[in-house]
Amino acid sequence: LHVRSRRQRQMCIRDSLSDYQEPATAQLSYVILSSKDKNFASKSDQLANLSYESPDSLDDVSTTLNLPIQTTEFITAAGDSRHPVTSNPDVLRVAFTDDLVRDKYNSDVISLVSGDLIVVRVANYKPAQAKPLSEVKAEVIQKLAVQEAQKQAYLAGQALLESASKGASLNQLSKQKNLKHHTQLRISRDADDINQQILQNLFALPNDNLPQRKVI
Repeated sequence: LHVRSRRQRQMCIRDSLSDYQEPATAQLSYVILSSKDKNFASKSDQLANLSYESPDSLDDVSTTLNLPIQTTEFITAAGDSRHPVTSNPDVLRVAFTDDLVRDKYNSDVISLVSGDLIVVRVANYKPAQAKPLSEVKAEVIQKLAVQEAQKQAYLAGQALLESASKGASLNQLSKQKNLKHHTQLRISRDADDINQQILQNLFALPNDNLPQRKVI
């Protein structure tokens, strides 16, 4: 890894850590009103009213309607398909909003696939954060090494291009730099034995001033 100093190397690693984030997670508290409840219609109105009138707690809802407050595991915004609550798209849509995370309000009443009604709130929240350096250091260093190698390869290609522009043939340059020189004739746009990036750049070159050369 060709980095000028230890400090610069550490800065590169720290900057690259931003690509390795642990997503935000939330633990939800909720109450469910079963669609099989014989007083479902009247209780559904109470559920909506109580959760709205006491937006910072589910205690009143739980006490008045005799609904236990339940809690999920920590989930990401992608949810958890193993549970009907944490896999419900309407629940997931509101779970990480400012109303629930920052203001700590109850959600509106949400219908589950079963027909049950649910009100959720965020019990605990962990914001997104960089993964520990110890977990990703090797991967980050490898990524930086690849980036540096690509940079050096591009610079070497530019130097070859400059030499070729001054009259050196590709065959001469390949011998000087101990590189392999390939020649292929009658290439078509749909050739499947040539790198697609090379093909795309080849046929993008203007043909009114040949030969054309490009580093990719």
